[in-house]
Amino acid sequence: MIAPDTFKGLRSLLILDLNNNKLSNLSFNIFDGLTNLSFLNLGRNQIKTLPPTIFHSLTKLRLLAMYANKLEQLEAGIFDRLVILEELTLFQNQIASLPPKVFWPLKNLRTLSMSSNRLQNIPPKSFYNMSKLVKLTIYKNPLLSLPDELMGYMPDIREFYLYAT
Repeated sequence: MIAPDTFKGLRSLLILDLNNNKLSNLSFNIFDGLTNLSFLNLGRNQIKTLPPTIFHSLTKLRLLAMYANKLEQLEAGIFDRLVILEELTLFQNQIASLPPKVFWPLKNLRTLSMSSNRLQNIPPKSFYNMSKLVKLTIYKNPLLSLPDELMGYMPDIREFYLYAT
């Protein structure tokens, strides 16, 4: 466990790598004040849930890595202020469902990796408003079907991985 005020006052911090630390719980305000952070790696921990406002102060974040955790769900609104985020890695978790429109604020996202989760269904229009997306990976999920309106206007999409579903 990391104390809520551990990173207090580190306004110039650009990169925070918390990879492989056996973290399981993070306080809702753990990242408050890290207003210039552009890279956050929370990969290879034991995180099951994240408070819906945990990333709200990270408005300059460009890369968010949360791979190889135990995340079971994403809270609605969790990405609402990450409007310049370019890469989001959520592979190798236990995410079973997605809130509708959870990715909609991510208008600058270029890479979204959601492989090796427990997704059975994806809400319609989940990947709308992602005109800059280049790479989408949702392979190795027990998907039962895909909605008719999964993706919207994606002029830059180059890679879409959907195998082993």
